[in-house]
Amino acid sequence: MAKEYGAPYSYFPPEMYFNARGGIMGWGTTCGALISAIGFIGLFVPKEDQGAIINELMAWYQQASFPMYKPSDMDFEQTVANSTLCHVSVTTFLKKNNVAVNSDEKTERCAGVSADVARKTAELLNAYFDNQFTAAHKSEGTDTCTTCHSNDIQGKDNCITCHGEVGEIHDF
Repeated sequence: MAKEYGAPYSYFPPEMYFNARGGIMGWGTTCGALISAIGFIGLFVPKEDQGAIINELMAWYQQASFPMYKPSDMDFEQTVANSTLCHVSVTTFLKKNNVAVNSDEKTERCAGVSADVARKTAELLNAYFDNQFTAAHKSEGTDTCTTCHSNDIQGKDNCITCHGEVGEIHDF
């Protein structure tokens, strides 16, 4: 973008997203690939339209089998995180593939997820600018749970992934 279009894109330092890795410097919060992608959505899309695109990206991430793209010929199984949180997404992969957090497989998996998220973001942006964007994914866990997700809870991620079934997490 910087080479083709110049300013303001030539002023954008890609290093600003280095801190997103590991769910923000290893804290395991939101997947760093999502953080970077959301930044790019914010760079190109007017603020009144960002929410729908970001919600679609986040809901897609929860349900996607990662990694779709494998940067190497390593043999590991794809996993569905059911969460946008780095620690949930990575831990699901580590357990399914019986590998360590500092393994080459984990590094390759996260590189693949980053590529997958970049591709999906480009697809969403292209659809938006072609006036073809429609949301296809929903956050099933929160769209139907009015017990938790009403006026006193903020969140759209799937609660059950971390907290168990409703009866396990609530004292009704």
